[in-house]
Amino acid sequence: MLLWHSPFYVAALMLLVVGLALHVTLLRMKKKITLGDGGDAELLRAIRRHGNTFEHAVVLSILALVFDLLRKQNAPFDLSDLNWRIAGEGFLSLGVAARIAFALGGFRAAKVHQLAAAATYLSELGISTVILAIAIFY
Repeated sequence: MLLWHSPFYVAALMLLVVGLALHVTLLRMKKKITLGDGGDAELLRAIRRHGNTFEHAVVLSILALVFDLLRKQNAPFDLSDLNWRIAGEGFLSLGVAARIAFALGGFRAAKVHQLAAAATYLSELGISTVILAIAIFY
């Protein structure tokens, strides 16, 4: 069974997670802290940014996979319908963009960080609603 777009979303999210993990590792090496955060505020923020991104990356990856599987099921509902496709793909794209902005916002501005977190929640709520609607009505 060929999946459509979930591999893209999963790969993009995991590349982000790996990049943030690498950042934590480099900070640990620079500050010579092997376990925990050693009381270092910068390292603590990097660890939390990585952990939070991973938590949401897993949720968004599962939602992307479920949406793709519903699209492939094609019975009795044809998910090539443009409205469902735009809604699903739009929310998933928002989720990936929000996670990237969240990761970068932690390095730059708290406002970007907060807006990205809100966009992530909106994305997860939106794609969950689309999946639930398809499951109930089709």
